[in-house]
Amino acid sequence: MNTRKTADCVSRYLDESLSGAEEQALVEQLRADPAARELLYDLAMQHAMLQRLTRTAGFLPAGLDLEVPARGARRVPDRDAGRKVLPLPRRARSWRITALAAALLVAMGIGLHVQMRRLRDQFGAAPRAAALSAAAVDGDIALEQAGRRSRLAPGMVLALPCRIVSAGPHADAAFVYRDGTRLRLQGETVLQFRDVPDTGAKSVFVETGMLEADVAPQPAGRAMLIESRDAEVHVIGTRLTVSVSADATHVDVAEGEVRVSCKRTGQSVALSAGHSAVVAAGIAVQATPGHTPDRTVAGTPRVRLGLLALYRFDAGRGVVVRDVSGIGRALDLRIAAPEAVRWLPGGGLAVTGRTLIASGLPATKITQGCRATGELTVEAWIAPLNTTQSGPGRIVTLSENPGRDGQNFTLAQAATFYYGRLRTGAGTRGVCAGIDVVRTALSHVVFTRDAKGLCRIYVDGVQRKLCYEPELQPEPSDCLYPQLPIDGPLSVWNPGFQLVLADEVRYTGHSRFWLGAYHLVALYNRALSHDEVQANYTAGVGGRRLASRTGTLE
Repeated sequence: MNTRKTADCVSRYLDESLSGAEEQALVEQLRADPAARELLYDLAMQHAMLQRLTRTAGFLPAGLDLEVPARGARRVPDRDAGRKVLPLPRRARSWRITALAAALLVAMGIGLHVQMRRLRDQFGAAPRAAALSAAAVDGDIALEQAGRRSRLAPGMVLALPCRIVSAGPHADAAFVYRDGTRLRLQGETVLQFRDVPDTGAKSVFVETGMLEADVAPQPAGRAMLIESRDAEVHVIGTRLTVSVSADATHVDVAEGEVRVSCKRTGQSVALSAGHSAVVAAGIAVQATPGHTPDRTVAGTPRVRLGLLALYRFDAGRGVVVRDVSGIGRALDLRIAAPEAVRWLPGGGLAVTGRTLIASGLPATKITQGCRATGELTVEAWIAPLNTTQSGPGRIVTLSENPGRDGQNFTLAQAATFYYGRLRTGAGTRGVCAGIDVVRTALSHVVFTRDAKGLCRIYVDGVQRKLCYEPELQPEPSDCLYPQLPIDGPLSVWNPGFQLVLADEVRYTGHSRFWLGAYHLVALYNRALSHDEVQANYTAGVGGRRLASRTGTLE
């Protein structure tokens, strides 16, 4: 939309000076473009107020001075007799002026209400500025609004009510409300964002498919409502997943508490973190343990909320590592030098020589997903070849060179410590998990960054103390902090970077590659909590499960 040109056309439309063809073109633009309608309503309000203020001059008695004198009496001309008379007493005059002003304001308010209602009936409702927007979009997703259908695009501000229709198993979209509440749909999902003008509460109806929600604390009496054909879910502030099929609604709670009700029977149940419920005909609504649909062979649940990509390294052969997350378009990785790797019996990929394992294409869903939330989790089940390799060696990286502006994020190993590096609007910085945390046995390493900028590193389910990278040689006494900030937004991330394992793209030196075995890599667009990291640690990898918190595998 050309704002200046549209504003000029709208002003001429309000002054009734447009030609017939110009008016028809403007009307079509107003019906199709919410931003143009918002501009219309702003200018219409100003136009109407100026018109009505101008007209009030005819309502005022001749010679009436609306300013009450501070003291004494002023004489005003008497039009009929042409003689001087004393004015009204101050109290009486003040009362009449106040009454007249109030009457004028009421008249203006009624007129403005009538005019704005006429415009809304003609062109549709004005959008609520940034109340709800599409933060990230991947795949074929349509927006149905005011009887029109268009393609959903990142950054689009949505006017309520509207309907979202995603097609294909790899469709993926994230939505953000003004208060920070984040919603995400995946796969073939149809939902409606509804308007609740009386209370301003959020309301979403899921027709089919899966919706993940991270709901900010809601005001008292204005719980968010997520509905399906069968169920109502009242949310005050929590993380949950709602999955709707033809005959049932599944509700899985990751954090907080929600109330789930069956529309048919009126039965309801409170669900706390780690519990789920099914609402369907002939089934009593009750809370059951276990809240995530993704399970290892051993049956222990893994966290899926916020998942962007998942690699299990269980193909056993070939040069491709498949993204098995089922989220968005699959981001498969290709092994550049097959002779430098060895597939392990029972699962895993050992990197024994220098090679690049890269997506080849930009990791769009990872970049968009993390930029939308400002959060990140990089999780890896690995077995380093030794505790002497330097570099730092790239375990998982979204980058193309070692430079400060060449990395979005990196999880790496340097000798006996792990470190995570992150690029933000404030620059690029890294945090280190102190000396002697690296061992050559199978290890679970997790690097997180939350929306407040706080970074954490977990090794084998334990949160490790951190320091900033001082020339990549931290002293043990410096590793004193359980978390450290890397401030700044992730909006500066380069959207063209590939996801890479085991080395750095476009780097010809010999110090950035990593040697060891991969068993699982997962990426999320949110910071997993301490409990969620431990849940994934307990879940194990490749069908094996942990016997204890020491990291021993059965």
